[in-house]
Amino acid sequence: MRASLSEELITALGRLPGEQDRAWKALIDYARMDRRSLNGLIERYQSETEASPTKRVATIKAWSSRFNWQSRCAQFDLVMADEKVQEWARRKEELNELAWEQGMTLRRKVMSQSHINPGELRLVVSSWVDVDKVQRLAVDAPTDNVRQMGPGAVRSGLEHELERLGYSRAAPAISAAKSDPNPDPDSPA
Repeated sequence: MRASLSEELITALGRLPGEQDRAWKALIDYARMDRRSLNGLIERYQSETEASPTKRVATIKAWSSRFNWQSRCAQFDLVMADEKVQEWARRKEELNELAWEQGMTLRRKVMSQSHINPGELRLVVSSWVDVDKVQRLAVDAPTDNVRQMGPGAVRSGLEHELERLGYSRAAPAISAAKSDPNPDPDSPA
């Protein structure tokens, strides 16, 4: 059962003129059900020891028909779905902001260091990318730029950034493997 409904969502049900308090409460209880069923609602009311709007099947069915519960609950479901979409869009935006801030923090840290061990740098970047991917998966966002730039773009982007920062010679495994798939073991690196 849906535990709580905000005032906006209750408003989406739209109380109708002439709708008694008991019918209105029954509609809210019905809208809160995970699996809506008039029979399920009346079973719940009949099993409760506290006061309920009614314990009669005929009354629930009459209220449902007279006050258009099905169409009102369909409208309610649309509002709920829209609210959920907006919440996830907000989360994606927050995640993008967080990724930007973390990327800038990492960039500043790298730029402030006169010497960083390339292995440590790769580990930090790799860990950050993994955490970012997990968060993006949670909000159904793309996990890397391959969709936009094509296969291999993430690796080449990382290589480009490492070269830009002056770490291409310190990390020959990345750049050498890409530039020459069959390196000559006798040639200098």
